[in-house]
Amino acid sequence: MVRVYNTETGKMEILVATDTPQRTAPPRWGLTPDERFVPGPGHAEQAIVDYVNDNPKYQIVEGGGNRNICQKGESETGDCLAALQGEGLRTGGNYNPGTRYTSGLRHFWWG
Repeated sequence: MVRVYNTETGKMEILVATDTPQRTAPPRWGLTPDERFVPGPGHAEQAIVDYVNDNPKYQIVEGGGNRNICQKGESETGDCLAALQGEGLRTGGNYNPGTRYTSGLRHFWWG
C-alpha cells in the first residue's frame, strides 16, 4: 500500500498492489473509493514504481508491505529495494527477519 501525491489535483491517493498476477483487486479487500488497485507482473513494489513512472502526475510519499522488500539476487522478478531507492525513496523501519527476502525492510518514504 502506497500513499501518492497527485500533482494535478493536489490530493493524496492510495495505490494498492499485490505480488500475484491478478488484474483486479480481490473483492475481500473492500477497497474504498480513495484506493486504487495497481496490477502488474512481479512484486507489488515494482508494480507501484512502474505505475508511477507511467503516470508522472503521481509522486510516492510513503508506503509499506507485509513482506520484506526483496534485494538483488533474492527474486527472479527483480530488485524492489533498488527500484524504490532509484525513485529517491528512503527505506527503513523496524528490522523484520526474513528467510526468503532478507533486507528486513518493509517501509519506504520520500525524503
